[in-house]
Amino acid sequence: ALNLDPELAGAHEAMAHVLALADWQWSDARRHLETAYRLDPGHAPTLHGLASLDALAGNWESAHARMQQARRADPASTLLAADQGVFLFYAGRYEPALTAFRQALQLDPQNASAHVFAARTALYLDQPETARPHIRQTLIARRVSGPDITQLLDHPDSSLSTAFHTWYLSQLDLADRDLIMFRAVHLAELGDTDMALSLFESAIANQDPYAPILALDPAFDPLRTDPRFLASYAEFGL
Repeated sequence: ALNLDPELAGAHEAMAHVLALADWQWSDARRHLETAYRLDPGHAPTLHGLASLDALAGNWESAHARMQQARRADPASTLLAADQGVFLFYAGRYEPALTAFRQALQLDPQNASAHVFAARTALYLDQPETARPHIRQTLIARRVSGPDITQLLDHPDSSLSTAFHTWYLSQLDLADRDLIMFRAVHLAELGDTDMALSLFESAIANQDPYAPILALDPAFDPLRTDPRFLASYAEFGL
């Protein structure tokens, strides 16, 4: 499409998506997204893509500004509201992250991902009572039975996070390679450093398209100076 018309904003955005997720070619992906933005500066997915690249580069202020632009361009998007929360969560800005997840849930009260991140954010803020309703909604979305929901939520505040991450980990298909990084996140939360690092290495070996962005998760913060983590992270070429 670009050979026929190099001024197609959508084609540039699509090319950037492939370059970033499939090939980890960040500079080329950014070049296409910036061209798409020049051609259509109000297109929310382009702004979202640029925000993602800024986040990967550690340029959080620019990432947040881009996400705010994207949300103004498409205020009804639950995805954008939730992802704004995710970027704030990854940046360690937990209070505004929780606000963003609540806004996403106002748009779509059943959004399971927003409930998961809202629960995690509240736990990071040491607000277990705020986390509990979001954990409940996460369990309901997974069609967990009432007694099992009660059993998990009956955990005391001190063990609620461990119980939640242990349960969530049990829901992830061990054979699904697309879930490797998600398993690594929850294992890191549970303090299983060796297994979390092994899965992180496996995700990179399998060119998991979401490994770079999931590597920003604060669950990995205690591992960021580990030589294995550093060696694996260098594979992203960021």
